[in-house]
Amino acid sequence: MRTVHDVKDDDTASYFRLHDAHQAMLGLSTWETSLRKGRIPIQSDFTQQVLWPKEPLFTSVYESLSQLALARLVKRHPEVMTSVLLGVVKVVVEFITLERRGMVVVKDEDEITYEEYGIEDDLTLQDADSEQYDIEYVPLSEEELERLAQSLSNELAQEWNGVVRGVSMLDRKRPSTTGRINKFSPRKRSINPEDMLGVEVDKADPTSVSGLW
Repeated sequence: MRTVHDVKDDDTASYFRLHDAHQAMLGLSTWETSLRKGRIPIQSDFTQQVLWPKEPLFTSVYESLSQLALARLVKRHPEVMTSVLLGVVKVVVEFITLERRGMVVVKDEDEITYEEYGIEDDLTLQDADSEQYDIEYVPLSEEELERLAQSLSNELAQEWNGVVRGVSMLDRKRPSTTGRINKFSPRKRSINPEDMLGVEVDKADPTSVSGLW
């Protein structure tokens, strides 16, 4: 992976590290096993390795994808498995990067400005440096991490919402794969003239319908 860097654990660089990639490989194996069974993994599935992704992201992703019934889609259409797993990895990488980067704090003589989640472009930092602002990053609080996890999980669910609904509609329109043909019982015709408006009735057999007018 291009964004994987082998750095020391005390390094605060905003990179998806080699250790993170190893945890992701183990976690994805559990995710794939559960999705093939038609369900999102739960915490008890991670018996051989640590929970992946870690909290609070795991709970947010679990709730968002469960409400979407995405696991059912994967079970019926296993060809989308890779795309779903890549979507989860993307969310995890972004969460880890923003968590380690924290919020950027731009200190001025009169005020302090906080940029939520540290999401800012290079130009903003260059302008701040050129004006000799004191810039630093501060860790995100637990509440901010929960908001970040929920935001990223919602984005993932939105990406798949249209796919799930569209495929579900197509599946309902497809013919049965069992090879059985639905048989309908003959409908008993009413001999009430008011019920037979618009059709021609054989006078010799009032219960039959010979055609339309």
